[in-house]
Amino acid sequence: MRTMRAERVEARDNGSQRAQRRAAKDGGFSLVEVVITITLISLVIIPIIQATMVSVKASSTARLIAELDTTLQNAADRVNRAPALCAYEQYMRAALTAKGWNPDNVSATYEHYAPGAELKVVDGPTGTWVPGACEGNVRTARLIQKVTITVTTDQDSIQRTIVVVKSDV
Repeated sequence: MRTMRAERVEARDNGSQRAQRRAAKDGGFSLVEVVITITLISLVIIPIIQATMVSVKASSTARLIAELDTTLQNAADRVNRAPALCAYEQYMRAALTAKGWNPDNVSATYEHYAPGAELKVVDGPTGTWVPGACEGNVRTARLIQKVTITVTTDQDSIQRTIVVVKSDV
């Protein structure tokens, strides 16, 4: 009969042989397995990175549009508060300068209201909107002006427009 000690030695030897066989079988990953793993990870990661980049660009554009709208509203407010003149470019330019933007990115078109011969409104207004800020560039009493303000950003060329009606009436 075998002794217990001999059985333990034999078990230890069998265990170490099994461990050696396992170690020989498990030599790590092959190059093909690594390439396939990297490819699969890329298929998941690349769309996530692209979606993040699109999200960042959309967020940046939305912020720029919000700043543009605020600056445009500031320009319209300055025109509304300006004294009665024929043209208001200096006030619109000041709104862009206050924002730190190029003042050349604002433009304006003017129309003034020319009432018709009939002062009573029977079937609707009898006057028309005439191009130009004032008749003959001279401000008259009871002048009604329509100022169309357009602001364009330096980058992305985003453009917004607002119409301000300025009146002495």
